[in-house]
Amino acid sequence: MDTSVLPNDTQGFHTELQLSLDKLQKREDRAVSSAGFGSTIGGMAITSNYIGKVTEAIREDLKERPRSNTYVFRLHRFLRKLEPEVIALALLQAGLQFCGVEGKSTHRDVVLRIARAINDELWAVNLLKTNRVLGTQIQKKVKERYSSTEVRVKAAKKLAAKGDADGNSFVMQEWNNYEMSHAGNWGMTILQKAMPDVFELTEAAVFKGERMWRVTDHGLDLAKAAVREAVLKSPVYQPRTEPPKPWDTFIMRVSEDDRTLDRAQLIRTFHKDVMSAAKHGMRTGDMAPAVKGLNVLQAVPFTINTWILDLIIDCYNQDIKVKGVPFREELEVPARLPDVEFKAKSVEERRLLAKTIRGLNKANRANAADTVQFVEDIDTAQRTATAERFYTPMNWDWRTRTYALTRFNFQREDYVRSMFLFANGKPIGEEGLKWLKIHVANCGDFGKISKRTFEEREQWTDANLTDLVSYVEAPLVNLGWTKADKPFLFLAAARELVSAIDAGTSYVTHLPTGWDGACNGVQHMCLMTRDPQGRLVNLTNNPAPLDVYQVVADLAKQLIEADLGNMTLFGKPDDDKPDRKTFAPRDELARKALAFGVDRKLCKRNVMTFSYASSEFGMSQQHFEDTMLPLELKVLKKELEAHPFGENVDEWKLVSRYLAQMIRTAITQVLGLPAQAMAFMQKLAKALAHEGKPLKWVTPAGVTCINRYHESTTQRVELFAYDKGVKVRTQITIATGYEQAIAKEKSAAGIAANLTHSMDASHLLLSVGAAADEGITDIATVHDSYGCLACDAPRLIDIIRITLKRMYEDHDVLTELLESARTDLTPANHWRLDEAIAAMPQKGTLDLTEILSAKYAFA
Repeated sequence: MDTSVLPNDTQGFHTELQLSLDKLQKREDRAVSSAGFGSTIGGMAITSNYIGKVTEAIREDLKERPRSNTYVFRLHRFLRKLEPEVIALALLQAGLQFCGVEGKSTHRDVVLRIARAINDELWAVNLLKTNRVLGTQIQKKVKERYSSTEVRVKAAKKLAAKGDADGNSFVMQEWNNYEMSHAGNWGMTILQKAMPDVFELTEAAVFKGERMWRVTDHGLDLAKAAVREAVLKSPVYQPRTEPPKPWDTFIMRVSEDDRTLDRAQLIRTFHKDVMSAAKHGMRTGDMAPAVKGLNVLQAVPFTINTWILDLIIDCYNQDIKVKGVPFREELEVPARLPDVEFKAKSVEERRLLAKTIRGLNKANRANAADTVQFVEDIDTAQRTATAERFYTPMNWDWRTRTYALTRFNFQREDYVRSMFLFANGKPIGEEGLKWLKIHVANCGDFGKISKRTFEEREQWTDANLTDLVSYVEAPLVNLGWTKADKPFLFLAAARELVSAIDAGTSYVTHLPTGWDGACNGVQHMCLMTRDPQGRLVNLTNNPAPLDVYQVVADLAKQLIEADLGNMTLFGKPDDDKPDRKTFAPRDELARKALAFGVDRKLCKRNVMTFSYASSEFGMSQQHFEDTMLPLELKVLKKELEAHPFGENVDEWKLVSRYLAQMIRTAITQVLGLPAQAMAFMQKLAKALAHEGKPLKWVTPAGVTCINRYHESTTQRVELFAYDKGVKVRTQITIATGYEQAIAKEKSAAGIAANLTHSMDASHLLLSVGAAADEGITDIATVHDSYGCLACDAPRLIDIIRITLKRMYEDHDVLTELLESARTDLTPANHWRLDEAIAAMPQKGTLDLTEILSAKYAFA
């Protein structure tokens, strides 16, 4: 049987569906090699359809009371240790595993595979019952290191037998052949009883008397239908050569192939009340300003910058190190030593070698995944480059943040965005030449020039013009451009500048120049509260741009310096494992942080996410991911002699928590009113949750947003050896509905981020609409970043500021949120708002009229 189970009528698919088919085929091949046919889309369709019947058959069988001296009695005693759903999934996966491999689905092979699957789950449940910590650690390790489920199980049993550092180990006696035979036949009988239309035993064509286990034609039809539906439901959206149809209904067909089952929604949501509110808003025209902005953005025609495309390909082929381009040669991983040599090393040397091998393998796997995406992007770009112009259809998330439906879009990382040019151009003019020079400096950001005045940025570009020309003329030789903050955008801008200087002010420019909000989330929080600290995010007429990240970094450094000599312990000891480094004197942690350097880069992500209610724990995770792990990779690649924060994960996590605490303290001291506003929003969300209601608001662009979070009652059934990478294919999700009550804590945790995102989304949509009214329609956006032709930059930036001022003059966001909550709460529960009202921040003294002259608000 063909393992892909692909439908027969796939000829003539348009590119979007053909790419979906190709992508699915690769995924199916990987699934078969790692876990068998049962983990493919077709196999999982069979499993999803029949797991209920198999579970019921198991329950009925276990109700029987066989005599105590029979093997069935002993088998039932084992099986009752497992959930019936887990047994059912194990039987289905094992029963389907060999069905796609010719010659391996004999009766004996399948019986043994079913028995092993049951025995493996018994081993896992006993391990977790005996030592849950060890079992969880082993499960995580084998999933990280191996892709094959069979190899994972073997490795897990070996690790369990070896045990942990405290000598805790686990071994379970395996079933003998007689017991395996009985267990496997029992499982096969259950499958045949529950699924007579799917499984059958037939005589082998070659060996007389040998029986083969196979899926019936009905089962194959079910699998093929599932694969076909998966292809038709999931087109890999490609840039369009015709303008997308303007959004005028909530649901539209976006794919170019009429056979697709996909219908794109204006808003990416499955909640009926969100859909209903949006449909109502479209009928009444309340959402017209927002929809107008979206339709303007998706109607912008682009073309591919083929010079940059060719350069990206050359950099990859020649393995030139540029941010975003995967490396060709894998990192060299030390060979595993023979057991004798390995055991001769000290414990520390063994651990270091094992960590090095794991880390480099992980980096190589990540690079392999990046390479797959990179190749797809290049393929899309080359195909799109043949078109005179192309478009990227767009829609919103439920907060009306705008996203492209195509994977290849302007919102992507540097190397993708740099390939985008506006299809329509305009003469650059003297003013446009100035703004193009500023854009060049911003993209390069050498010496943090983007934090200086516009005049200084323009001067930097003029002073470095000779270097810019050399980069453009020989980019594969003069590699200074690769050190830029956004290397490919920088080089694309440099080339446009060199061409414009050569041609003069009549040069027709097509390059998008970008203008970003200064920590946009904090900007909106300051505007909601009229916090005078808005000057730190350049909402006032500052003579030079201020940097809130640096302000926070300076204060955090002072707080950390105050800990020098403080021997109070931070963290707490792990009494079960005293050798773990889970605590240390604050003095020690402060010295490590100061030696590394407490600067704006270290603090930036914490400050950016503060307005989205990032917790201290979340900020510590950011430090672990952004600082600790990259430093570990540098050590593994021998770019650093030693990790500056310690030798192991415990030490890194401890420092991450310390940094998060100190930086968050600094942020709350600098941004007091936004912190109060977040507390106010969270109390409102909790008050509504008491009545099982979500907090709602209408954005300045006229869209109703509903902060809806529920505790799902979904039951997840999984096997020990499967990982998150194939969760969809190897786990069965049995949906049993949603709780009526709102998830209080989730609603409170999400409200600040969601409200703030809806404000920046509204500002963007209103600004784009206002710009279109003045004839500026070539705009490319990334949430708080606006791209336009250089000659349009001064007017567009004015429009952005005018719109922002008007939006917050017309809307008292926090008061509107309170009134919405008051309206939705029953009068008997209005008292629940008292606590929120008490936490509502008093308005500050920020003068909104200053926004009009705040030239560095979007710069």
